[in-house]
Amino acid sequence: MTRSGLSAAWVRLSDTLRFAIWGLLSRPVRSATVVGSLAAGVAAVVLAVGIIRGYGEAAERAAYGVYARSLVIRENVYSLDRYGPPILSDIPRLQDAVEYVDTILAWRTARVSARSDELSGEVDVFGVYGDHRIETGMDVAEGRRLSYEEAGSANRVCLLGQEAAERFFPGGAVGESLSLGGISCEVIGVLEPSQARTSDRFDRAVIAPFTAAARYFQPTEYMAPDEASWMTVVIGPGGDLYDARVSADRALRRARGVPMSRPTPYSYDDPGAPRRAVERERALLGALLSAIAAVSMLAALIGYSGVLMSSINERSREIATRMAIGAHTRQVVRQFFVESLLSGLAGGGLGGLVGIGLCVTLARIWDWEVVIDGQIFLIALALGLGSGAVCGLAPAWRVSTAMPWHVLRQ
Repeated sequence: MTRSGLSAAWVRLSDTLRFAIWGLLSRPVRSATVVGSLAAGVAAVVLAVGIIRGYGEAAERAAYGVYARSLVIRENVYSLDRYGPPILSDIPRLQDAVEYVDTILAWRTARVSARSDELSGEVDVFGVYGDHRIETGMDVAEGRRLSYEEAGSANRVCLLGQEAAERFFPGGAVGESLSLGGISCEVIGVLEPSQARTSDRFDRAVIAPFTAAARYFQPTEYMAPDEASWMTVVIGPGGDLYDARVSADRALRRARGVPMSRPTPYSYDDPGAPRRAVERERALLGALLSAIAAVSMLAALIGYSGVLMSSINERSREIATRMAIGAHTRQVVRQFFVESLLSGLAGGGLGGLVGIGLCVTLARIWDWEVVIDGQIFLIALALGLGSGAVCGLAPAWRVSTAMPWHVLRQ
């Protein structure tokens, strides 16, 4: 295209945009009605999207915690050739072999007799190597948590779950001494109540350093000091659980000398199963909320189309006058199409802001789980532009093709 052609196209575009903006601002009440009718439907869609995404993350966190993205490695009890449980030296081996590893924790558990000054009973003791917060998913209500260095030591310190603390120390547990299998440990903290189904077991248990649990609180002839009841390999963003499982199995087979032709010496559970269950629940709720949002959007589009048609019909004399003095049909259609796009963009933007505001309000008032990000606002703008393009072209074309003399005589 030549320079003169580009100049002419730019003049046409600027004239169309100028007429479209003039048309919207000349009747502010009508324009506000058009924008508001579309914004209502867009806000409903944005609200539904925020709730669906928030519910999905909350349901996954509450039902399965970190296990939805983890490998849980245990001894394969169904294998005829026993190779023993995983050991602490497997941790660096797995970190090198598996991609996208976030962290690896080793756990050792046993049920032992516990006694405080006044009360006694049995309790589960979990020895942990690594950051226990990742798997327990609980903060500390009193005192402090085990540090990473303490988790790898033989210090006789421990954390109590909420129910265990209330059971053995009704008046306060931090700083007290709890006897575990005849060996005392100092209580340094009490965990908050669990927020996930998979962490309920820690509510009634004691968490201690791995080596201390193996040496003092859980002495047994069935497990060596470096053997773990299970290991949790947490896969970070971008990782695939199936690929991680294959890589972990190959690394452990090489370490134990087990060929691929023989059964695996370890089980890895199936963290994909709970994820699929959560996704099915999310899909059901998503379908319900999407249907509600779709009906709201459809009603908003019907109202938007009706208001847009009415506003264009009210301007039929303006259109006829422009065509009578020489305006071409393409110019009129182009002007009203741009007006519809601008009103749709404004309605989408306003609806996106209103929907995000509703999400924030519901999250603060009723403590709802919602997810808000830039994608939601882009969806709102896209809905507004699409609605303006679809709903604005047909009425503009119908009015512009009417005979000018007939419209003026009416």
